[in-house]
Parts: sequence; structure tokens; C-alpha cells
Amino acid sequence: MTPYLIEPVVLPRDLRRIHEIGMQGFSNPWTEAMFVAALDPSRRTRCFIAREPPDAIVGYCIGQFIVDELHIHAIAVDPSRRQRGIGRQLLQWSLTDARQQGIHSVTLEVRESNLAARSLYAAMGFVLAATRPGYYTDPPEGALIYWRRDGEHDPSVSR
Repeated sequence: MTPYLIEPVVLPRDLRRIHEIGMQGFSNPWTEAMFVAALDPSRRTRCFIAREPPDAIVGYCIGQFIVDELHIHAIAVDPSRRQRGIGRQLLQWSLTDARQQGIHSVTLEVRESNLAARSLYAAMGFVLAATRPGYYTDPPEGALIYWRRDGEHDPSVSR
């Protein structure tokens, strides 16, 4: 696995590229204005980007601290760079950041048909907790809700 540089997003410098990646990866992507609003410091949102040398942004992970939990809103990787471990690195970085902030519970939703993401989440210690029928539109599809609580199902935690 190639080590990509993972770092916090910088607006407005990185905005156009993360928006482009989202447009390529999601049927109903966030707008640039949604990213700007979400990344207001008062919202407790974190967004990390993956850079491939020398300076290409190839993915991002955005999540929000809500009370004592991290809600992952989106992980997106440039389609030409998928299956290289970038999503895994971004997710691991976000989990480590959350832990450093005292957050030990993480949740996210994923399309039922997104088998690659579901496989990643299971490998990273997330457990399927519930379903939300009709959550997604374009195309209509249910969401699977995953949770991870440090120490419960974490393969990286020594027991």
C-alpha cells in the first residue's frame, strides 16, 4: 500500500478538487457551498484529504463530532485511484483523530449495494447495527447503519 500524505483540508485551496471527487463518487454529491457550510469551525467537522505526490488530491473523508460520537458523512476516492488503500488510510486517520479528541464511538451510513465500502467498514471493526429503507434517492436504495466503539470490535486494539 502506497503511503499517501493525509492532512486536514484547507479551504478554499482544496475545495474545487474535493467537490470534483465527490461529483465522481456520489449520485447526490455535496455542493461546494455544502462543504463550506459543513466546515465552519462551530460545526465540529473534520475533513482530511489524501495527497499523492507531488500534489494531487486523490480522496477525502469528512466527519462531524456530535456530542461524544463521530459521524462519518462521506469517504470519497478518485475513481482512477480506488483499490489502493486510500479510503482505508483516510478512515484510519479520522478514527485516530477522533480518539485523540476523546471520541470512541463512530457511526456512518452506506448504500446497501456499496459492497466495497461495506467490506472496508467490516475490516475496520464497524458492525452493522440497523437499516434505513429508502434513505437514498437517485437511485432509491436503503442505507445500512454501521457503528464502531473502540475496544468492542476493533482488530487493531490489543486485548
